[in-house]
Amino acid sequence: MNRTATKFLTSLSKLFMPVTFLLLLFMPIIQMSFNVLPDYKASDNREMAKMPELSIVSLTAVKQFTQDYEIYFNDNFGLRNSLIRINALINFHLLNKSPVPDVVIGKNGWLFYNSATDGVNLPDFMGSVPFSADDIKNIEIKMKALQEEFRKRKIVFVVALSPSKHTIYPEMLPDEVLSKKGKLTRADQIDEVLPRIGVRFVDLRNELTREKETNKIPLYYLTDTHWNNLGAFYGYQRLANAIHQELPNFRGLSYDDFDVKVERNPGEGDIANMVSMCGTLTDFIVKFIQKRPAKATAVKSDYGDISICYEVNDTTLPKLLVFRDSFFSALIPFLTESFSRSVFLSQLFVDLSIVDKEKPNVVVLEFVERYSSVLM
Repeated sequence: MNRTATKFLTSLSKLFMPVTFLLLLFMPIIQMSFNVLPDYKASDNREMAKMPELSIVSLTAVKQFTQDYEIYFNDNFGLRNSLIRINALINFHLLNKSPVPDVVIGKNGWLFYNSATDGVNLPDFMGSVPFSADDIKNIEIKMKALQEEFRKRKIVFVVALSPSKHTIYPEMLPDEVLSKKGKLTRADQIDEVLPRIGVRFVDLRNELTREKETNKIPLYYLTDTHWNNLGAFYGYQRLANAIHQELPNFRGLSYDDFDVKVERNPGEGDIANMVSMCGTLTDFIVKFIQKRPAKATAVKSDYGDISICYEVNDTTLPKLLVFRDSFFSALIPFLTESFSRSVFLSQLFVDLSIVDKEKPNVVVLEFVERYSSVLM
């Protein structure tokens, strides 16, 4: 190689590092302006900030524009989602650490929800936030009053608790969390109070714990807060049995009424989304396919977006009204076949005006374990 070529390569090598550094430094801005590279979809469960406008020129307006532009840039700088995904992969696979405080990385690909602002999660599992004596008294007063209202209306009233995932699969929690398991949870206290005051309480913790021992397929999603359709079906059977005890003519569906299929999927649950890991993990999808054509059809609801309503053309069947959270969604296809009218409201309190309008035979108040304070 001649001296000229050598000198050229030497000069080029000296430029490589600073040019690369500047390229990396300005790449987010270049990407933001020209979108030259593909990026992942944002995992934030919110609307990204829009580009602000400076309509008038004043000190106050410029200051506000600067603040708004910083928010906009933080939400929209180039390759933001790819960098978040890379950070999540490093934390999860190399450091076994959650990139966000609301998620706990468990064993064998299990993810657990532990928000400090959305109900009571692992602190309840650890027994550190029991109901106080006043809380218990408030639950007794409120539930007794509701029970009396339903007694006067001759309506079956059932309170159902959907267990949190860590309650059914504590062994999949990290050892440092499992070792702190407490002796008394809020669900334990509710299980003592409601039966004592005569309220029918369907506590699904024992049911699902027993069923998990005989099922190789998990009853909950590994990457989501919720149970899967298999766990929901066992919850449905327990609830249907409780209704049958009050309404002897009520008949629910059995496992034999379905073809059940299990599939693996890349793990795209709500917790995986929180840690920007959608599509990088493994989970199970359980499908219940009814062997006979479904009788229930969706009808327009009188209660807006918070409600779902189904009807079956059989006036001999009872009517159902459910106040519930998102855990109950997976039970809806099972229950609708056994009622002439089923109304499911996404709210965690009983509205007696709706009860009086619907005139149901059965009312269910369902809540996931972390929302146990709704009974107060």
